[in-house]
Amino acid sequence: MNATEEDHEARLLALVVELAAEARAQDAREIPRSLDASFERDYGFDSLTRMELIHRVERSFGVTFAERALAEMETPRDVLREIAGAPFPPPAIIVSCHCGSFTFAPRAAQTKWTLSKPQLR
Repeated sequence: MNATEEDHEARLLALVVELAAEARAQDAREIPRSLDASFERDYGFDSLTRMELIHRVERSFGVTFAERALAEMETPRDVLREIAGAPFPPPAIIVSCHCGSFTFAPRAAQTKWTLSKPQLR
């Protein structure tokens, strides 16, 4: 195991434990820290909590999961496998205005921005 894999494991488990502590209103020290613990059985996650975890993982790791991932991921180890195979979101584009400030927008928003931006002269 390399340093990146260890970092991913530690970051993921920190996210899982943090969310479990929030959802269960319990001290994080009492929550298991295992890659093989079940989200439902060991962490007490319902479907909404699992969706929140996926959202946090996507933000933290900068990945986007396939829609099927929520149903298939039962343990933190499953999430790590998905992270390894997940596509990274498209890079941001820079949208500038004539006032000299810059705004970052996701590449997917480029078309919408182009169609809706006011004509600046």
